Amino acid sequence: MTIHQRHIEAIAVAVLAVNSYPLAKVMNIVPRLKTNELLTPSYVAALDIGTLTVQLFEAGYERGMLTSRIAERFNSLMSDIDKGVLDALQDLVTRKNQNGAIQLLLTLRGVGPRVANTAWTLMVQEAHGTSE
Repeated sequence: MTIHQRHIEAIAVAVLAVNSYPLAKVMNIVPRLKTNELLTPSYVAALDIGTLTVQLFEAGYERGMLTSRIAERFNSLMSDIDKGVLDALQDLVTRKNQNGAIQLLLTLRGVGPRVANTAWTLMVQEAHGTSE
């Protein structure tokens, strides 16, 4: 089983909305991230960090010097998704297994409890059709 695109987007948003960067700001750039294939795991996984940093910036993700550090985490996330590391996530979300989903997310580089909980919340909202 592979991970749904809406879950990729939820996790990506959670990873980008770190270090006091507002979730709403990241949500606002999701269309540009999609347009630029920055929510396509195989595409992002193939990019070097410098190119990814520039592309994130051009899509509206402007974090100054922090952008390249986040780009490294984002690249790692997309590489893991591309490799199938999160394939079990879909079943965990379907079964509403919050603990299992969060534990899986916590195995990823750059994902701590806050990011994992934010991702879970976004995935559950999507599953229930309560988000845009």
